[in-house]
Amino acid sequence: MMDRWKLYWAGRSPREQRLLVVAGALAALILIWLMIGSAMTWTQQMQSASREAVEREGRVIAKAKLLARPAGAAGASAEIGNGAALDQYLAQSASELGLSLSRNEPRGADGVSIAMSQAKAQVVTLWLAELERQGMVLDNLTLTPQTDGTLGVTADLRRVTP
Repeated sequence: MMDRWKLYWAGRSPREQRLLVVAGALAALILIWLMIGSAMTWTQQMQSASREAVEREGRVIAKAKLLARPAGAAGASAEIGNGAALDQYLAQSASELGLSLSRNEPRGADGVSIAMSQAKAQVVTLWLAELERQGMVLDNLTLTPQTDGTLGVTADLRRVTP
């Protein structure tokens, strides 16, 4: 096999030999480029699938926590009703669901202004629904979609006194 290759190579002019070397190098570069490109695409797909799985897990955990509480969740409602600092309660309940408040400012005795830069839509809506069930009222709510599939959230909440 090598003898045939040597004979073929020797039968070529120096110009043809150079062209064959360049063509071989280009073919090798294209092959390497295709392999690296497909590997990078595969890696991005795997990272995206991993992110989606983590988000799904967060939604399931948040739903399970909310469903595990009875409709009149006495512990949480009593904590809000007994004059607890509303901003502290909101920070704690948000962190229990994996949400991070970027702004949490008290507005008087019974109001709070909150903001989140990145939050999963389903987790936020479940959290806000739970707060409403506990006697909170949303005075203002702004949801801004982000490029990574999360939401930016700003809201003004107030405690309803019976």
